[in-house]
Amino acid sequence: MGIQNFPAILQPILQQGFLEREFQAAMSSRLGYRACADRQEFAVGIGETLTKTRAGLKPSVTVPLAAATNTNLDNGLVPQGWGVEQYTITINHYAATTDLNMVTSRVGIAGQFLQNAAINGEQAARSLDELARNALFAPYFGGNSRVRIALASAGPVVAVDDLRGFTTTFVNGVQSPVGATTNLTVTVGAGIYTVVGTTADGVNSSTTPGGVSGTVTCSGNVSVSDGALGSAIQAANASVVVRPGGRAATTAALAVGDTLTIGALLDAVSKLRLNAVPEIDGAYNCYLDPVSARQLFADGDFRQLFQGATSTNQVFRQGMVNNFLGLRFVPTTEAYVQPHPMLAGVVIRRPIIVGQGALIEGDFAGMAEQDVAPADSTLAVQQAIHAVTGTDEPAAQAAALADPDLAGQLRVELARIAATRAVAAESAAEARLSAQLTDVANARATTVQLAQFGSAMAWGAPVTSLVVLATFGCVVSMVLLHAIPAGSEPVLNVLLGTLAAMATNVVGYWVGSSAGSARKDDRLAQRGAG
Repeated sequence: MGIQNFPAILQPILQQGFLEREFQAAMSSRLGYRACADRQEFAVGIGETLTKTRAGLKPSVTVPLAAATNTNLDNGLVPQGWGVEQYTITINHYAATTDLNMVTSRVGIAGQFLQNAAINGEQAARSLDELARNALFAPYFGGNSRVRIALASAGPVVAVDDLRGFTTTFVNGVQSPVGATTNLTVTVGAGIYTVVGTTADGVNSSTTPGGVSGTVTCSGNVSVSDGALGSAIQAANASVVVRPGGRAATTAALAVGDTLTIGALLDAVSKLRLNAVPEIDGAYNCYLDPVSARQLFADGDFRQLFQGATSTNQVFRQGMVNNFLGLRFVPTTEAYVQPHPMLAGVVIRRPIIVGQGALIEGDFAGMAEQDVAPADSTLAVQQAIHAVTGTDEPAAQAAALADPDLAGQLRVELARIAATRAVAAESAAEARLSAQLTDVANARATTVQLAQFGSAMAWGAPVTSLVVLATFGCVVSMVLLHAIPAGSEPVLNVLLGTLAAMATNVVGYWVGSSAGSARKDDRLAQRGAG
C-alpha cells in the first residue's frame, strides 16, 4: 500500500526507509576444482620448495631370446634403464585483511566482527579454489598456442600468443629451461621445428587466460606458410585439447555455433583411458559452467541418449547432467570464459576433464605447530560464543555481543582457551623432544652393548657415519671445485640435500644427545620457574 493512500494528516508520522538491523547472506561462488587434488605433506625444515620424483617403467618384451645370442654372463642381453619424472611443490603465502572499526561497529545496524569473519572465510575458500583452477589450466594451456604476428619472410623467430609450455623441456625426467642443448620439438603450421630459446614480451598481449605472449626461436627458419597468422604451434609434450566441430588447430578457429557435445566429452575420456590415467573414485571429473552444461541438452547424441526419459529423470528435474559416460560433472561458477581472439562479442568457455594425479596440494606440516591454531580451534571458539550468547545464530550472537558485559565474558573465555592451548602445545613439544632424545640414546646404548660383547655389528654405526660424512665431503668438493654437467644441477641438488640431512643425523647421533638433553633440562627448569 502506498503512503499516498493514507490521510494527509497521518503521512508525516509514518516511518519510511526503515533500515533492517541485520546483514543478508551474499551470493557465493560454486567451487570444486580443489576437490580433485591429491594431498601430500610438506615437511618442515626443508626450505620452501620440494621436488618429488616418480619412477617410470620399462618397455614390454615381446621378442623371444635367440639361442645364438644367449652367450656370456649377461646371456647376450642389453641392459635397459627406466626413466623418472619430477615435479615441484612450492610454499606460497597469500593473505588479505579487513579493518574492524570499533566505533562504527557499535553504531552500525549490526555487529561487524562475525560478518567480517564469515566474509574472510568465504574469500579464503574461493581463493584456494581459484588457485587450484589456475594450477590445472596452466599445463592444460601450455604447449598449445598460435602465431600472433604473421611472418613476412622465412625466419627462426615466431611471435606466439602464449609462451607457457615452450620455455622448459624434460631432460632425464627433470624440467630444464629450453636452450641450445635442451631443445624442444614443436609443430608450427604443418612443419616440425626445434625450439632453442624463448623471450617474453615486455608488454603482455596474450588473449589466453593467464597467458604470457612472447617469441620462440627455432634452430632453423620457419616457412612463411607455417608462420601465417593464426597458425597452430604445438609442443611435442602438450596437453590434449578437444574442440567441437573437429577444429583441432587453435582456439581462434572456433566458430559461432560450436558448442559442447557428448562426442567431445567421449573423445577426452578416451584420451585419458588410452594413457591409463587413473579415475577419481570411479570416474573422471568434468568441471564446467552452467552454460556449457546447458549446451549438452541441445546435442543430438545427448537427446538420443535420454530419448523416452520422463520428467522424473534426475537430469531433467534439475536441468543439470549427472554422473554418466565415465564422467562426474562438477558445475562451477569459476570456469574460465575468455573473449574470442578473432570474433568480437563471442566468448569461449573452458570445460576441463581431469583424472587422479592432475593436481597436487601440499599440506605444510608446520601448520600443526604450537604457533598455529589447532584444527579444532574454530569449534572451540564457536562453543565459547554459544556459551556466552546462548544462541548459534550469527545475527543473534552479534546482537548479544553488543552488550559490553557479554563481550567482556567472551574475551575472558577466549583468553582461557588460548592459555590452555599454549600449555598443551608446550607439553607436546617437550614430549617430542624427549622422544627424539630417547631414540638417540637407545641407538647409542645398542652400539655400546654390541662393542662390550665384541660383536662385529658394533662397527656398523661408525662405518656408516664415516661413509656418509666422506660422501658428503666429496660431493661438496665436486660442486665447489669442478664444473657441473649441463642438466645435472637438479639431480645434484637433490643428492646434496639428502646427504646434508644424513650428515646432520650423523652429528646428532654422536654429539647431539648431550646438547639436546641440556636444552630439554633448560626448558623444564623455565617451566617450573614460571
